Amino acid sequence: MVNVLSLGVTLAAIVTGLSLSAMASVVARLAGWRVPAHQGTGFQPFGLADWLAAIFTGPHFLLRASWEACREGELERSLFVVVAIVAAGWAGLLGLVVLQLAFHLGRALA
Repeated sequence: MVNVLSLGVTLAAIVTGLSLSAMASVVARLAGWRVPAHQGTGFQPFGLADWLAAIFTGPHFLLRASWEACREGELERSLFVVVAIVAAGWAGLLGLVVLQLAFHLGRALA
């Protein structure tokens, strides 16, 4: 038997995570965020802002880069499917955290 409520929550979490990731990538791009340089003489470790930007923008950048590589023939379709499943899982976890925070914030404000 299929639990429609669980499927709905899963779909809502994935869509929320992908939407948050897309919005965060646009904000990061507009703010001028760049990945720290890890080559050459000046090694720059990731700071807290870099980690947060990478966590929130990761699913969107992963899907976009793998889609472009698949279209150009650099990535096989079967590997793209695996990457898309990983990005959907990442977005689902991110969306689940955001939905839980929204739920508990709503209860606290009520």
